[in-house]
Amino acid sequence: MKYKDIPKLSIAQTIRFIENISIDISNCWDWIGRKNKHGYGIFKFNQVEYYAHRVSYSSSTNNLSNKLVLDHICRNRSCVNPNHLRQVTPSVNASENTFNPLHLNSLKTHCKHGHEFTNENTLFRPDGRRCRICKRNNEVGRKRCR
Repeated sequence: MKYKDIPKLSIAQTIRFIENISIDISNCWDWIGRKNKHGYGIFKFNQVEYYAHRVSYSSSTNNLSNKLVLDHICRNRSCVNPNHLRQVTPSVNASENTFNPLHLNSLKTHCKHGHEFTNENTLFRPDGRRCRICKRNNEVGRKRCR
């Protein structure tokens, strides 16, 4: 994925940007302007829409890569505080994001039928882990795991 390059904000655009921020008790800079369906702030200037957190980070650091994603360390998607953001690769963001299904599944210690994921009992596949006991039971027609 490649993001749009973000031009430098004018003074008027900077003031308008700041007017859309509300600082909460956890020091998140909550975006109170328009948001997309996933909760990320949208800031429009020069007839182009940008993610508000990317505008904030770009304005703060002048070192924003359009090939990296910004991870919300605070886990608040509407936060635009540059101190709550870090640049990471999409794969790092997916693996470390606590809301990502891949990450949540990696935390499981047992399959859905209660068999423990051990080195001996686990098949590692591109689409995730599988329980060897369940696979064997289902293949040989033994009592199916339910």
